[in-house]
Amino acid sequence: MGTLSGELVRLRAMKDEDLQYFASLKNDMRTQAAGRRDPPCFTATFMKERHEKTLGSPMKGLWSKL
Repeated sequence: MGTLSGELVRLRAMKDEDLQYFASLKNDMRTQAAGRRDPPCFTATFMKERHEKTLGSPMKGLWSKL
């Protein structure tokens, strides 16, 4: 795998106004629904509940130990 390069990006904590944008990304048929018969139907409320459930997970923030 190659090295990542580019501009400096500063991350911030997720805000409630970001949830509608995240839902629209998940509902994008071009990227998320390949092979699905029905279109996805994510809402900002669902994305918030999913995020809150993930916050309590013991695996939160753990991507790989390699």
